[in-house]
Order: sequence, then structure tokens, then C-alpha cells
Amino acid sequence: MLSKKEWIKVFNLNDKSKNTKYILTYFLGVNHTSLTNDVNLKFPNNNVINLNDQESEFYNSSPIEFLNLLLNCDKFFTNSFHGAVFALIFGIEVMVIEREVVNKSYDDRIFSLFRLLNIDSNYIYKLVETNNRFLKYNSELMEKIIIDNKIKVLNFLNSVFNGNSK
Repeated sequence: MLSKKEWIKVFNLNDKSKNTKYILTYFLGVNHTSLTNDVNLKFPNNNVINLNDQESEFYNSSPIEFLNLLLNCDKFFTNSFHGAVFALIFGIEVMVIEREVVNKSYDDRIFSLFRLLNIDSNYIYKLVETNNRFLKYNSELMEKIIIDNKIKVLNFLNSVFNGNSK
């Protein structure tokens, strides 16, 4: 329930304000190599950092290093719920790719997040269908949603710990 500014301050993140240009990819599941190859083909003139590449210096990035990489990238491709959440909080252009394993979708949490934020679920793609439609969420609206939900959570916790829960 932290805002972008709070994440930067609390975790001492390094906001380089886009001094470096790169696309970041982070995919869960077995098809991450083909997804990253598709990103490289779609953006041949861009530096692509693939967090799933075992040969990459970024492969064993700590959570703080991950947040710094995400905070400073130009575009982010992912099928990770948490990756999508941080991209939206940080105001990063994100493309959420459908995650399927044997015809079962793992995107329920992402769909729920999109409903909360009033984002059209059509922003979840198979990579071949993207046509470079990136989602960049309104950062002021994101701040308001974070604050509203933080108040709800704190009110709930106060009622539970003060014995006023129903």
C-alpha cells in the first residue's frame, strides 16, 4: 500500500529518471525464452534486459535490484502479477502477457487488479497480438487508489485490534 514516492524513500531506490534506455522483461513459467525472443524481435534496436536469462548479470537480482531495474526501465513486459503491480505504481509502460499452462489461465489476480483500477482486461495479451499497445496508468489516479485502499486497510486493522470487528 505504498506510493511510488514511499517505495523510493523507504527502500532507498535509485530513480535515475530514465537516464538509461532499456526494456525489462520478467516472465514466469516455462515459455519465458520464447517470450523474450519475441520482445527482441519486436524491438531490435533496444537494449533488452531479461531477468530470466541465467547468463545475465541481472539473473540473481535481489528484490531491491529488481525494483531499481523496474523503476528505471522504459518499457516492461511481464506475466507476473507483482511485476504488473509495481509497474503501475511506478508509472512504467507495461505490457501484461497472458500466462497459460495447459489451457489454464493464471491471470485471475491481474484481472481483479484491472477491475479495481477500471482498466480494460483487453490489456492482457498474447505477445503476438500486442501491436505495441502499452498500458501506462494515470499516476495521480494510482496515488488516490493507494491512499483510499490504505485507509480501508488501516480502518479494518484498527477495528480488529480494538475489538470492534463484526
